[in-house]
Amino acid sequence: MNKICMLFTGFVFFACCNEAEEVINHNIIRNEDDVVIDMKQYQWKIDVSDDDYLWGNLIPHRYKNTVILPGSKNESSHYILGVDIFTGEVQYKWLKTNRAHTLSFRDDGGLNQKDNLLLLQDRHTTMLFDLANGTEKWIKSRDMSQAFQSEIHGDEFYFSAEEKNNEDVSEPYIYKGQLGSGDSELITSPPIDKIQLFSNFYGSISPISIFSRDGDLFSLFGFMENLDVYNNNSSLGYVALYNLSKGEYVYDKKQVGDTLFLGLTEKPAIFDDVAVVNASDELFGIDLKTGETIWHRNEFRKGGEGTFVFQEYDGQFLGINVGGSVDRIVAINPETGKNNWEILGAGGDAETFQILDDKLFFVSRGTGRLYVYDLKSQKLLVEYESEDIDFFTAWGGMKPFIVDDRLLIVICTYLNAYCYDLSFLMN
Repeated sequence: MNKICMLFTGFVFFACCNEAEEVINHNIIRNEDDVVIDMKQYQWKIDVSDDDYLWGNLIPHRYKNTVILPGSKNESSHYILGVDIFTGEVQYKWLKTNRAHTLSFRDDGGLNQKDNLLLLQDRHTTMLFDLANGTEKWIKSRDMSQAFQSEIHGDEFYFSAEEKNNEDVSEPYIYKGQLGSGDSELITSPPIDKIQLFSNFYGSISPISIFSRDGDLFSLFGFMENLDVYNNNSSLGYVALYNLSKGEYVYDKKQVGDTLFLGLTEKPAIFDDVAVVNASDELFGIDLKTGETIWHRNEFRKGGEGTFVFQEYDGQFLGINVGGSVDRIVAINPETGKNNWEILGAGGDAETFQILDDKLFFVSRGTGRLYVYDLKSQKLLVEYESEDIDFFTAWGGMKPFIVDDRLLIVICTYLNAYCYDLSFLMN
């Protein structure tokens, strides 16, 4: 099915220019609203760009006391650096010597990690990486038009992708892989009607969400089919629910609302009986059992403010807008589609975010600052600008951890990686 080849990679142990600089300084500066605006007490600082520019967007992951960082020497030479989370001492360095593509692996809320094993994927490469010693268990090359982050479930992993057929037309699929070997097989393809071929595709698929009900494993995903792109009636959006355990659809094509031009680019958020889908600056509540749309919100479309990065938190849909003229953080009741609370104009415009200890962590693409919110009170706790000449990167390179009862955050600018002790924020 797939033409799979091995990438040549290298792995060496050395510190070189990545030696950590430790600083002991516990000055914390707050503004008049009691928001932390300056932190001088970083645990360590490491050059991850060779004083040039950090390419790639790997999000840090931890196993025991080792955390991995993205790194690059130039545009075509990338590495993964394993360091001690307390001292920054380099434990290993994995080199990516295939020069064809940038190292652009993304995280998916921890669903791609199992103990010391981390499954990393972009549209060209899938790799099982051992966080304990910095080696790849296996690495596969798949030249796909698009591939979304895998989820690990037991000894298997699942992902959606778009792959070109013999006629150079990109077609969407869902794959199941074996964690031990990396071998994968196609398990289903959404029923896209071939109405209009545009830019070598008839339609596209979203990332998949996987969940369990009554002992069975299910996958909910969105897909889009071209309708009449040239006359602005460009596409229709659908959702499908597939029973992975039984190998059959519960429903295979339920239209999302009645809106044209639905680009489904994010995985659905799953709740008890409802899923929330974000498509083309609109939000839709979907009945999981039937696939029917039960609520719809489109007021975010003005100014492009309705494309969100989002997660489930405390039974709520928690979203931060990716772009637009108004920064928005919003918590929505998934059953009704109504806001539980909303914060406007204070640190939105994110590409990814993390939740830990009832706190929200993200970097704004607009300001390049780190923001930390208390999710119980919606109070802003930290708004911190990097001391580098460059900004914190909003594309990855940031994650908080609780280790030995301490709250530590590892965060990258486009030049350096830092670790800060935020234990003073812990509940």
